[in-house]
Amino acid sequence: MFPCFALFDDKGNSLHVLNTDGVGVVGKATNGYEFLGANKDTKSLTLVPVKVRKGVPMKILKGDVTTLPATLKASEGSTIVIDNLECIENKVKITYHYEGYVEDGCDFMFYDKDGNEVHGGKGAITKSVDRNTGRYTQTITSYNKDMRFSGIAKIETCVDGEVELLYDQQIKIDLE
Repeated sequence: MFPCFALFDDKGNSLHVLNTDGVGVVGKATNGYEFLGANKDTKSLTLVPVKVRKGVPMKILKGDVTTLPATLKASEGSTIVIDNLECIENKVKITYHYEGYVEDGCDFMFYDKDGNEVHGGKGAITKSVDRNTGRYTQTITSYNKDMRFSGIAKIETCVDGEVELLYDQQIKIDLE
């Protein structure tokens, strides 16, 4: 069984699937899926199973964010694009989007220009998605009110180490 899938529109554009929830009662379960990027003119969807190799370490993606947008390459044709990074006192706010298939779940780490980690200690993370633009905003707030997220020059996140899209098992869904 494949726990995740990639979804493409009739033009071959990747439609990002948001995290899903399952609801069930004894003997019955349902899943709901929400995806970004399609519109009422979409003629078909293609669902492609994704196989994540077990036992393969996560792939670490690093990038310079002194000039934006910054691109973190996850795999061939799959990137995380950092659109904006804003530091306000004890908060850092990152706006980003995906191009191609990338499993959602970014957790970011920050570094100064010398490679030293910029860490706010314990804190809170909030995440939202703009369903019109497909952009995510993650805000990290340090509980340390004196913390200043200044001097961030590099960013790091990780994705599944080895992902394979199983195009030979794709399913096309006509919407017309």
